[in-house]
Amino acid sequence: MARPEEYPHSSYRSYIRKEKEDIVHRDLILEMISQRRKEGPKSYKEYVERAIGEEYESPFKNIYAGVILGSRSFIKQTLERLTGELFDREHIAHKGTNGDVVK
Repeated sequence: MARPEEYPHSSYRSYIRKEKEDIVHRDLILEMISQRRKEGPKSYKEYVERAIGEEYESPFKNIYAGVILGSRSFIKQTLERLTGELFDREHIAHKGTNGDVVK
């Protein structure tokens, strides 16, 4: 398997290098990975490379409405924050793997 930095259409290089690119806004992700700004790229690189060669469950298994990804409780919390026209439950394109609406 190729290294992450070898993929031509990946943002990986933008996260591990010091120079910024206009198309990738990396600050939020790097802040989530490390509390120390300078350590963010190194921590991100270690995080990604730990998964190389590992088998993992598809993150799309528990996707709700095509836009909310997370545990059942996270989805419920998110739905409670969305109101009005932002998220009309009657017009959801995909409500889950078995078609249930989370209430």
